[in-house]
Amino acid sequence: MSGGDVGARNGTLSIMVGGPETHFKRALPLFEAMGTNIRLMGDAGAGQHTKMVNQILIATNMIGCVEGLLYAHKAGLDLDEAIAAVGAGAAGSWSINNLGRVHSQQSPWYGAVACLTRDALFRWHCLMWR
Repeated sequence: MSGGDVGARNGTLSIMVGGPETHFKRALPLFEAMGTNIRLMGDAGAGQHTKMVNQILIATNMIGCVEGLLYAHKAGLDLDEAIAAVGAGAAGSWSINNLGRVHSQQSPWYGAVACLTRDALFRWHCLMWR
C-alpha cells in the first residue's frame, strides 16, 4: 500500500498485490474499501517488490525536498512561500506540495530522514532474503 495516513483515512490508497488472481478477485471488495488504484502485480511477493520500487522513488524525491527546504531555511526564506514558488514549476511534486508543508512546520529534516532510514533497512532485508 501507498498513500500514507491521509490516503488511509480518505480511502484513496494505492494497493499493490501479489498472489493468485482468484485470491485477488476474492479480496478486491476489501481493497476497494481502502483504495482507488489497485493492481495485481504478479505472483506472491510481487506486490511487496512494487512497494519497494515506490519507496526507492519517494526516497530520492524526499531527499531533494528535504535538502531544498534546509537550503531555504538557512537562506532565511519563508518556507511556505518557497514551496509555493517552486511547487508550481518543474521542481513541483506531490511530496514538496504536500509533505513539504508538513515538514516546514516541524524540523524539515527529521521525519523524512527517519522514514528513509526505516525503508532503506527494509530494502536491504528484502534483498538479503531473495
